[in-house]
Amino acid sequence: MDYDFYINFKDPFELKLFLEPNKVSWEIRNEDLKFNFFESKIFYLMNNFTINPISLIENCSYKTIIVYCNVDYLKTIYNDKKQEDLNEIWRLNYNELFIESDFLINQINELPTKKGIVFHTRFTSLMGDFKDTVSVVLDENARKELLLELVEKIQEKSIFNPTKKIYVVSDSILFLNYIKENTSFNVLPGIPKHIDLNDFEKDLTPHLKTFTDFYFMVKSEKVYLLKLGQMYSSNFSRYAAILGKVSFSILKK
Repeated sequence: MDYDFYINFKDPFELKLFLEPNKVSWEIRNEDLKFNFFESKIFYLMNNFTINPISLIENCSYKTIIVYCNVDYLKTIYNDKKQEDLNEIWRLNYNELFIESDFLINQINELPTKKGIVFHTRFTSLMGDFKDTVSVVLDENARKELLLELVEKIQEKSIFNPTKKIYVVSDSILFLNYIKENTSFNVLPGIPKHIDLNDFEKDLTPHLKTFTDFYFMVKSEKVYLLKLGQMYSSNFSRYAAILGKVSFSILKK
């Protein structure tokens, strides 16, 4: 295929504020965006895990093709490759596309410099403190039980790494506060917020938190995803581990 490739990400923030083009000049100006009913085709592939977008593009005769999706299609495109090979392809592609902006680098440099083990949790709305695209909320007793189970899981692994710094990264400020108040584990500064939600705020701080959490895991020694009960099986920490070539494991009941 011989196409000009661009990324148009300007809402709820401009992507280049955090990630700039590296080896691929993917940035496109608003004035260069051209849409024509007879020459443009939009493929809306959100949460569509079965489609091969390359096949769609190859069989499309339109001059301009817009793909809107949130899925890693490498397994579909390279269905004969092992997961380790797909991870390497993903890492290479990411590094060709992106390099951290000076603004993001400065913020990353403010984080703890001593590498450690990171435990990541993704609750979505379960803790009742976080507006998300789902609405399941645990009652108070169930929340307390889950908090105790999570801390127990972290402690089980921490025992085998007595000299390592233990960090907790989460989308729930309730859980992060619980960790600060009831354990000796470490949390990073900032208040988490889901990047998909746009409440028309112009504050970059919550989005910055997403990027600094991600790159902190990239530079860690090991990453665990805690997945207990109805907790979300997030890929956020897995891709951070892939980018950093860091050991990654999922902890379940």
